[in-house]
Amino acid sequence: MIVDRFSIDFLGSVLGIHPGKWRWEGWAVMVWNMIWGIVFIVIGVFAFLKPEVIWKLTEQWKSSYADEPSELYRISTRLGGVIFAGIGIAAVVLSIW
Repeated sequence: MIVDRFSIDFLGSVLGIHPGKWRWEGWAVMVWNMIWGIVFIVIGVFAFLKPEVIWKLTEQWKSSYADEPSELYRISTRLGGVIFAGIGIAAVVLSIW
């Protein structure tokens, strides 16, 4: 599908998006991507290093008998932390690139 200038202008007027405004807002998008990337990295590293704290905040209140998280929970939380940090690193790198 070929998108011409008319269809971009038409969609912009219908949706309230004006492509001319995007140029000066490019730095703002980059900064927000970097900020969210850093937040993702911090949360991911925290989940990797302290899965017990994540368990206490999110799961402990659901059980009256559990004193600590299972090994499967620790492994899956650490894996989730690695994935979360990876997404954060990708966001920071791609916002600079």
